[in-house]
Amino acid sequence: MFQVGLPRVDYPEGVLGPPWRIIPKLPIAALSLDPPVLHDCSAVAVFHDRFARLVRCSCGQNAEARAFAVMKAHGGTALVLKGAMQLRSGLWYWPIVTKKVLVAKALDPLNARDRALISARLHASLLRAGRGEEAKYLNKALDSLDVEWGTLTEAQANAVVAETRAAAATIGTGASMVKATTSAGTTLLSTAEASRRSTLFGITESLALPDRKAIVRLATDMPFFVSADYGRRVQSWSDRDARAIITHGLRRGLDDIAIGKDLHAALSTRVTGRSEHYFRILANASLVRSSSYGQMTGYRDAGIRAYEWSAIGDGATCDICKYLDGQQFEVAGALTQFEAAQSDPDPEAGLMGMQSWLREVGGDIHVAPETRGGPLGPIVANIVESARGKEDTRGTYNTVTSLTDTNATQTPPAHGLCRCVTNPVF
Repeated sequence: MFQVGLPRVDYPEGVLGPPWRIIPKLPIAALSLDPPVLHDCSAVAVFHDRFARLVRCSCGQNAEARAFAVMKAHGGTALVLKGAMQLRSGLWYWPIVTKKVLVAKALDPLNARDRALISARLHASLLRAGRGEEAKYLNKALDSLDVEWGTLTEAQANAVVAETRAAAATIGTGASMVKATTSAGTTLLSTAEASRRSTLFGITESLALPDRKAIVRLATDMPFFVSADYGRRVQSWSDRDARAIITHGLRRGLDDIAIGKDLHAALSTRVTGRSEHYFRILANASLVRSSSYGQMTGYRDAGIRAYEWSAIGDGATCDICKYLDGQQFEVAGALTQFEAAQSDPDPEAGLMGMQSWLREVGGDIHVAPETRGGPLGPIVANIVESARGKEDTRGTYNTVTSLTDTNATQTPPAHGLCRCVTNPVF
């Protein structure tokens, strides 16, 4: 045993015991009364606040796995600790909290409540970035629409409108959005790895490099989706609003400033009207898709060949998810579908063509169109007796076309704001 030299500062938050308890900090004055006699810099442990129990671990990776498992089973807060000192009284003090296993590691994306929390945080981040870029874009649009409309030919007026429409693409690639989607990549990756780890089959925690790249693409594709969506909104403005505003304004003898303001007001309505709902769908879909991919790689590496679709089953569950609930699919087929969707250089075309969502129309469940505005895909099932709004009730459905015979997604999400998960079939 030996005495440890003490720095002239108080120690940070840590765990003291036994009996084990969290203390905000250990003042240097307390250590002078009960000095440390042994110091183990490599020691690693997990402390769980609900049970006030500390467990020694062999390494940091083992500690994270234990912390995640106890959080998954019991909730509460787990702390991963490193570096311990034994005091003269026999108590042990762990002064360095390396990780609070609360969000990135402990929130289980397969848990509906926790996944909703992660999705809400991601949605808020994307929404803030999107609204900031919207404001910049609309200010620029106002300048571009400040022209002498009465002196322009039809071709020149169309060119001004087209220039405004093209500028919408900058919303998805603006600095704020790029920063938000880069941050989203970390969230999606940790979600996928948590989903993979939560299978608890003794597989390694981390995704392989190709699998990590597949998840990262979900985040790097986000600016494309954002730009494409804003482009469609501005296209709607140019098709439905701009020509009528210019024509009617000139007929009524409005001046250029009045026409520009009317164009800008209509553009603002088109651009900003659906932001919150759109970013909520984008956040949820990206999160659920990354979670599903993490599950599939976990099943694959654990030698599991099939999985079962699992819906929440509450009153908010739609007929699409209740129809899919309990259906079984092949792991290999799902991973092939992921790879095919991501091999397309056009992210939207890849997802819509190879992992199409399902859509309820006229009492039937269809495969969604492969292209926006295109025809619906084949009917997958007839809704004989709807279970929408009925808790713990499945409903009655007549299968028309097997899901595996279509390009419909075989893994969640099946639609916007889908909450479904999968379970392994042994």
